[in-house]
Amino acid sequence: IDTAEKSAEVLVKVLSMGGMKQTITREELIALGKRFNVQPLQSALDLYP
Repeated sequence: IDTAEKSAEVLVKVLSMGGMKQTITREELIALGKRFNVQPLQSALDLYP
């Protein structure tokens, strides 16, 4: 529960400040996953248009 509350708090702060300022592209996320020998969750990849 603490983790979910902290995540929600961070999201509210980010949104109240005008949204995200830095983002990562779908390709960068995939490359980062390869670098650490993991595969990003499909649900995370689906967030990209």
